[in-house]
Amino acid sequence: MSALAILYVVLPLPLAYLLHNIETSVALKRWLARHQEALIQKMPFLRRFIRRLPPLTLVNHVIFNAEVLVMLLVVSGYLLVRGTFATPLWEAVFLAFGLTLLAKIVGAIVMRRYVPGLVTSILLLPYLLYTAYSIWLTMSVWELLGLALLGLALKALNRCLIHALCRK
Repeated sequence: MSALAILYVVLPLPLAYLLHNIETSVALKRWLARHQEALIQKMPFLRRFIRRLPPLTLVNHVIFNAEVLVMLLVVSGYLLVRGTFATPLWEAVFLAFGLTLLAKIVGAIVMRRYVPGLVTSILLLPYLLYTAYSIWLTMSVWELLGLALLGLALKALNRCLIHALCRK
């Protein structure tokens, strides 16, 4: 990966995550208290997930966000030192983050209102599209889908582990 690609693509990911989660952290607890029932009505498949969320305390939220930020920094650093399978791992993590941003935009459209993280999702859209296009140029659609699924699986596993820790 070129130095320019690292500057424009790799290094902004942890910062983008941090900015996105600051916006989400500020609004999530109050938004969820006000809109939980409307969210369940519009998206009933989320009912079980929403009901099983651990209590949304500041400590739980900080633990979760700090852990994910450290993971992003480690994966990005591993890519910088050109570790084995570093590029596909970073791409999978990036695609999972990108799909999260797109899910916030779709969620706002479905809900027809602001959802926590919407503003940064829209602002990060050019970065997301540029980086996804750059990744797409180097592989087939099936490889891209496979990496996206891998990223989502890693994200789901990470979310389950953090929720289990926050319940204790």
